[in-house]
Amino acid sequence: MWYNLDCDVMKELLKTLTETFSPSGYEQAIRDVIREEITPLADPRVVAWRTRTAEENKTPGQREVLAGAGTDAHAIQLARAGVLAGGLGTPCRYVH
Repeated sequence: MWYNLDCDVMKELLKTLTETFSPSGYEQAIRDVIREEITPLADPRVVAWRTRTAEENKTPGQREVLAGAGTDAHAIQLARAGVLAGGLGTPCRYVH
């Protein structure tokens, strides 16, 4: 979980993210960094539970790290000593 990360690990991650060339319209490089560096930080218990639940209910889905926006799950994750949390997204069009 994020609250257990070493400050040096976070500094290195931020350095990598800020040094990755990824101008507007060409964000694939930064997506690749996020996928490689941040995805392993997801708590495996949450990932396993969500995957198992989706499979048991025959619910199609995909895994994604939401790095560009905040949700209540993030605040819950950081509360007190930290709480296991994850978000579910619903695909939709024309939300604005």
